[in-house]
Amino acid sequence: MVSGSGTGVSPKWIYFGAGANDGVSVDSTGADYVSASFDLGFKGSNEVQVMTMFAHAKKGEVNFSNNPTYYTYDQNLIETTSSQIYEENPRRTIKNTVSSSFSDYEAPFQMKANGGMFLIDDFGRQQVRPRDLLNRWIVPMEKQIDFLALHTGRKVEVPFEVLIVFSTNLPPRDLVDEAFLRRIRHKIEVTSPTFDGYREIFKRVCERRRIEYDEQGVRYLLQEYYIKQNQKLRANHPRDIMDQLLDIADYLGIKPQLTKELIDQAADSYFVQL
Repeated sequence: MVSGSGTGVSPKWIYFGAGANDGVSVDSTGADYVSASFDLGFKGSNEVQVMTMFAHAKKGEVNFSNNPTYYTYDQNLIETTSSQIYEENPRRTIKNTVSSSFSDYEAPFQMKANGGMFLIDDFGRQQVRPRDLLNRWIVPMEKQIDFLALHTGRKVEVPFEVLIVFSTNLPPRDLVDEAFLRRIRHKIEVTSPTFDGYREIFKRVCERRRIEYDEQGVRYLLQEYYIKQNQKLRANHPRDIMDQLLDIADYLGIKPQLTKELIDQAADSYFVQL
């Protein structure tokens, strides 16, 4: 479009992008242009075989995209541009997010357990005080929602559909108060086994360890190390004592059996007088 005349002119390459930081002036075009806007139309298709090289990269290892937002901030996007050339800056550095706080983002345990069970074993023996740990769960247990804090300080509300199980061998009165015990609806006391129960556990342990069960040997163990020493029966004792017996037999190079000699060595090394 020629200035003042309202008439058009024939398109020429020298008009295309004229004035786009290329030194092209009115004098060089030969026309007092008002608008030098033209479009380029392309037709056809070109099928090119491509391969996504980083499709199997490990999580957080590679982060690259042709999108300029993945380039390091505050770099010149364009090297030069004119009516004859458009060139991006080839020296731009790519932003690698391997060390970013967004890399290796991992949900906390209670969120991973959503829809299932979250077991806190040996409760009361953590580095955190029992009361502080319990106070962390009071609101989520009542409201069935929890809040996750991101590194930016933003908090996200998430559902809390988790069955929390506290397991401990410490007296509950030393860990929690009555108010919190009321919030734990179901309480199950796992008591010490009876003598018959102890024998049954011992039989199953011997079966798993592929050792012949000997009633006389177990009777000797109960008489000498439980009844005489006033030792309380524990459900884990048969497993632990048999592991001790197996280690001793292996060291001595003999067949593991429930003999008095092996039982004495295993029990003496297992039980400690406090």
